[in-house]
Amino acid sequence: METYEKWLEAFRLKMATFAILLVLSSFVLANKTIDAYVWLIVLIVTLGTINTMLTNDYFDREHDKLKGKTFASENEHTFLFVVVILWSIIFMLSCVVMFYSRYQGSILLICAFLGIIYSFTRKFPMLSAITVAFASSLVSQFPTEKTFFQDRIPIVLFSYVFLFILAREIVRDVKDKYIDNIKNIKSEVYKKTLPVILNNKETALIIAGCTLFAGIICSLFLIPFAGKFYVIWIPLLILSVVAFIFYPNKYAIGEKYLDIGILIMLFSFLYPSIFNIYHDCLDYIAY
Repeated sequence: METYEKWLEAFRLKMATFAILLVLSSFVLANKTIDAYVWLIVLIVTLGTINTMLTNDYFDREHDKLKGKTFASENEHTFLFVVVILWSIIFMLSCVVMFYSRYQGSILLICAFLGIIYSFTRKFPMLSAITVAFASSLVSQFPTEKTFFQDRIPIVLFSYVFLFILAREIVRDVKDKYIDNIKNIKSEVYKKTLPVILNNKETALIIAGCTLFAGIICSLFLIPFAGKFYVIWIPLLILSVVAFIFYPNKYAIGEKYLDIGILIMLFSFLYPSIFNIYHDCLDYIAY
């Protein structure tokens, strides 16, 4: 694999796409205009998502060798340089946003802080998964300019995203269960994830529960904003729950349905406004 392809893989473009859709969806659901200022927030969140992954790869570079991932360890100085530069850019851009809105600037700085400390949360049970889920959900609060959880829709979106991302993070932890469970000379496991603590069946039930509750929240409050797309994501939701419950040793099946369902749901929120966003972008470029 070429070096640039390895960098693209390290950027986790699927998660970056999710971050973009989530930020845009939060503003559309709040009936806010998608202008240059919103795109600046989208840029910062996207860079933060990518750099959180790179930061974690840097700190886990020796442990990741056990998974056959050696790119970060082979390029550790380059990784460190890129990580420091990106966090510096994110901090400066967040300060620009802070100048216009302390509230939105604070959210960006909190997310950046969580991204930096994420790698150090592995020693606490489930904290790494909760940190990712909380940071991912927090960006849905940008449109509430006064206080956190001010409006119903942002808090519903927050809960929906938190549960789905928590389920997805636990699925990722299942894949690394045996490597994360390797103990050091102090008899401490490398990462205290839920799969390390519980057995596969119990973990699968918790994943299915998070997915099911997220789907219920979405069905009760967000379907009116999803148009006809709900006929696609509801079957995907059901399939993912069934897969997690009845095929607890084949998490990839449920994860695939879960990822597709999340992306379709977020896209469905944007679909009614997508042409307006497109024309606004063209007008801004022409201007």
